Amino acid sequence: MKYKLLHETYYPYNKKELTYFVKIWYFSAKMRLFFIKINATFY
Repeated sequence: MKYKLLHETYYPYNKKELTYFVKIWYFSAKMRLFFIKINATFY
């Protein structure tokens, strides 16, 4: 019972954290691709 309650209170926060992490990862991946394109044009 206690575990279930803890899990329910923690889960939404965990989900939010996950989406935040995914957004950061997606943004960094986009930046990497962008810099690779710049390097390709310069060299």
